[in-house]
Amino acid sequence: MSGIKNKIASDPAEQQRIKRLIHFRTKYISPSQNKAAKLLDTPQSTLSYVENGERQISLSLLEKIYTKYNMNSEWFRNGTGPEVLKDPKKRNTIDTITELRAEISVLEKKIKVFEINQIKTFNLLDALEKRLDKAGI
Repeated sequence: MSGIKNKIASDPAEQQRIKRLIHFRTKYISPSQNKAAKLLDTPQSTLSYVENGERQISLSLLEKIYTKYNMNSEWFRNGTGPEVLKDPKKRNTIDTITELRAEISVLEKKIKVFEINQIKTFNLLDALEKRLDKAGI
């Protein structure tokens, strides 16, 4: 089992979000996972992985569901409030904050990878410089 699947399987909040996603999809988008995937312009396999807890739902997929079907992000995350928002303006502030937090998280991970690669690059340059010094170049 992968690390993400383990995290999802052991996190009751994630399990509840998956249940809410499946409920919303079957009630408001389509009972058919294949048809819902087409309507959401995403591969059916991706939707299957998300609904089976094998993958976390992507920000872009959530955005499509929020935008096209007015899913209440607070209901999705916490199970509170109506499933569908009547006033999309209310959704925008909450969703913008959610999207920004997710984007910050992604950027933080990219920065960590960049820092690791930068350290590796400097170490390689130091090793190369030492070899050149030994060779008298």
